[in-house]
Amino acid sequence: KKPYTILIPPPNITGALHMGHALVNSIQDFLIRRARMLGYEALWIPGIDHAGIATENKVEQYLASMGIFRDKITRERFIKSAWEWKDRYGGVIIKQLKRLGCSCDWDRMAFTLDEKRQKAVNTAFLRYYNEGLIYRGKYIVNWCPRCRTTISDLEVEYDERDAKLYYISYPLIDDKGNKTQKSIVVATTRPETMLGDMAVAVNPLDKRYSDVKGAFLELPLVGRRIPVITDDAVEMEFGTGAVKITPAHDPDDYEIALRHNIEPLVIMDEGAMINGNGGVYEGLTREEARKKIVEDLEKEGLLVKVEDYHHSVGRCCRCQTDIEPYLSEQWFIKMEPLAKLVIDAINKGKVRFVPDRWTRICLSWLENARDWCISRQLWWGHRIPIWYCDECGEVIVSVEKPTRCTKCESSKLHQDEDVLDTWFSSALWPISTMGWPDVGDDFEKFYPTDVLVTASDIIYLWVARMIVSGLKFVGEVPFHTVYINTTIQDEEGRRMSRTHGTGIDPMEFIESIGADAVRFTMATIATQTQSIRFSADKFDIGKYFTNKIWNAARFLLMNVDENITGVNDFTPERVEDIWIMDGLNGLIEEVNRGYEEYRFNDLAGRLYDFFWHSYCDWYLELIKNRFYRPENEDERLSAQRCALYVMDGWLRLMHPIMPHITEEIYSRLPHTSGYIILAQWPEVKEIGDVISAREELEFITEVIRSIRNLRTEINVPPSKEVDVLIIPEGDKYREMTERNAEHITTLAKVADLDIKMSASKPKMAISSVVAGASVYLLFEGIVDADKELKRLTRTYKKLEEEKRKLTLKLENENFMTKAPKNVIDDVVRHLEEVDRKMLRIGEHINKLRGENN
Repeated sequence: KKPYTILIPPPNITGALHMGHALVNSIQDFLIRRARMLGYEALWIPGIDHAGIATENKVEQYLASMGIFRDKITRERFIKSAWEWKDRYGGVIIKQLKRLGCSCDWDRMAFTLDEKRQKAVNTAFLRYYNEGLIYRGKYIVNWCPRCRTTISDLEVEYDERDAKLYYISYPLIDDKGNKTQKSIVVATTRPETMLGDMAVAVNPLDKRYSDVKGAFLELPLVGRRIPVITDDAVEMEFGTGAVKITPAHDPDDYEIALRHNIEPLVIMDEGAMINGNGGVYEGLTREEARKKIVEDLEKEGLLVKVEDYHHSVGRCCRCQTDIEPYLSEQWFIKMEPLAKLVIDAINKGKVRFVPDRWTRICLSWLENARDWCISRQLWWGHRIPIWYCDECGEVIVSVEKPTRCTKCESSKLHQDEDVLDTWFSSALWPISTMGWPDVGDDFEKFYPTDVLVTASDIIYLWVARMIVSGLKFVGEVPFHTVYINTTIQDEEGRRMSRTHGTGIDPMEFIESIGADAVRFTMATIATQTQSIRFSADKFDIGKYFTNKIWNAARFLLMNVDENITGVNDFTPERVEDIWIMDGLNGLIEEVNRGYEEYRFNDLAGRLYDFFWHSYCDWYLELIKNRFYRPENEDERLSAQRCALYVMDGWLRLMHPIMPHITEEIYSRLPHTSGYIILAQWPEVKEIGDVISAREELEFITEVIRSIRNLRTEINVPPSKEVDVLIIPEGDKYREMTERNAEHITTLAKVADLDIKMSASKPKMAISSVVAGASVYLLFEGIVDADKELKRLTRTYKKLEEEKRKLTLKLENENFMTKAPKNVIDDVVRHLEEVDRKMLRIGEHINKLRGENN
């Protein structure tokens, strides 16, 4: 068998199923189940991520609840507790994925911190190191003062906050170091960082500062002499156009300082307290230092003004502490040569992104990739495989723990204290789950994988780095297609978050309406848009559809023979049978196209429409009379065979999306055996004259629909039969009408159906024109014309008032400028619907007035 492989994006062991998990794992299951039914050797490898900082925080909380605190125990004791916590709580999300119906190969469960992954991580580190791609150096990192570690960009969450913008005067000094009457005013939201200012920068094109370029300033409150430098990175429009340069606490300032050979000065310790470089402010927190410095600036007359300011502030996603940009010595991987490998692979078409717009976004990041900080100041994770000799200082990098120094033979060795960034082991996921660095049968057969389904926010952190690992270590990309799923937002367009009260718990709905209803809902929102707004009531579509499927299946099973034969090789002869089987053929083609193009919402919509409308609303209604005709065995059995054939095919098409209900119904069909999960994917079947069948059924259903609409418009009770005149346009439509007279009378509740090639317009009738015929509903004796006229007139007046209010709203400038776009769109759609209703009701009023006159 040809292989088809998917790797699960490993969820954190600390996690519980959220909407993003529900969407991304439902999509993967759609793909893997279909591949299985197509005859592939389908492999979906599950796993979980050790989630360094997230797990460390959870374990700290777990121990603290028992009165045990991290700073009072050894690293070994903490790691032992972390494994205990992982074994006790770490599998929650896996149980939830199983409850969702994910058909992974669960016996192949992988964990990013198990022994196999440890070997892969150490091997990769050693190879990078030996090639000179790993180095130790200083750089600005995202530092969490509470967790006391660097964190990745993805682990930084941003809040929009109201703040203050402080304008501070920096006095110019002369050649002798004396203050002059001149000064440069700089604007900053963080006056406490001025303690680490090493320069003030202006744009070389800014004429306001042309006379002070190269001059020196006295750093307020500190007295340090700092230069005025010019740099193209300075935005002339921000503040005063002059910016303080604090190289150790701002990434942009650090880059500017490197270009001008300016030494950075770290003014905070790892807990974000002002250190000895902060002079009299030593020992203060960031917040305390800000308050004191602003007071002192004001006393010195150096605080020019303070403005209200709104900006974004980063905080640690685990403990909510404000992140400190911090110059720290860390381990890094040189990304430029590795990024070139990925750029080349993408440009050659070895990896494609769906939707394609993400290709450019990924390439843009790779072309500007900074070196990757891979070290973390944590205990839980892959310990950096570097050992130092206590005797001679030799640095030893090894996959296995060394016993002696390779230089002096000493046994006194200690390992680097840091662990690797969680994304380092995640970057090896496609190759490590296949056994790398050992290359066995699994690797030869299932690598590279076929498709990766993931979210847009980890394209850089994970997707690009996995491609790096595949190309670097095995010479081949890890997957050919990357499907980026839509981002689920709440109704107001905000990111879903349980912490902020904007999240929805999919498990709550799995328990209340079933996994299939949730999965189908996920399919309907799996668009190729960047984001989609979602509310809990959207689960209703899955809930009601599940009920519809079950009820339709029950009806069918009640009306077919238990020992029926001839279903699989059934050839249709009746026009409605040809029509529905032709519809199934078209559905198969559309669903296949939807999978090939990763348009899951489109294929889900077609499956829904075909079953609910074509199969249930029309076909089952059209053949009901044939079910109940014991005197005509051939018609009865052909109706059963066709209905079962189509139900069987549709269940198999729907199975990847709704596996539980399809398996249950499939097992009850009288002509099937085995499990639907292993059944063959449906194929198009050659049938009879489909063109004529389509034309005839489209005509007849339109006639029935028009009669139903006419009944509704003049308020005919559902139980009341009506008389109908149909005037066909030619013999072809006459013959169609006559052949289907029984269908029309049954489905449209018609007492007397009159078919005439020509006739004058009857009195006391309302009409509708369809392609091929004119349809008249005679209402004399059915409705009271005067009462109906009054009712319709009242309705029309209400609609006029509704239209007036909606129009005023859309003409209100305040509403149009302040209301959200989706609210305005709703009002526009409502107004259009009111206009349509008024047009139809107005026509009926005119007809009734004409008849009364």
